[in-house]
Amino acid sequence: MSAFGDQSPKHPTIAQGKALPKKIWPLPIDIRVSEIAAGSAIEQVDEWSKKAQSNINNAIRNSATQVARVESLLFVDLSSAISSLFSETQTRI
Repeated sequence: MSAFGDQSPKHPTIAQGKALPKKIWPLPIDIRVSEIAAGSAIEQVDEWSKKAQSNINNAIRNSATQVARVESLLFVDLSSAISSLFSETQTRI
């Protein structure tokens, strides 16, 4: 903590000390890491992208459980949910 106290911005709910939800389902974040090769060709690096995604998810999980004291944190995979919803919709038509 600095000499001036905690100056970090806070959501009004947090600033007022209201109860926070104990279960959250963050939406997925699409992270794509690329490198620029010779000749200005942009190449996506899947290994780096997966590692970056893992690092972000871990940071969100740690922050949610330590700072906000969230009990349950579930990262939702919308790709399979949307895929099944789309196929279900197509079979009804």
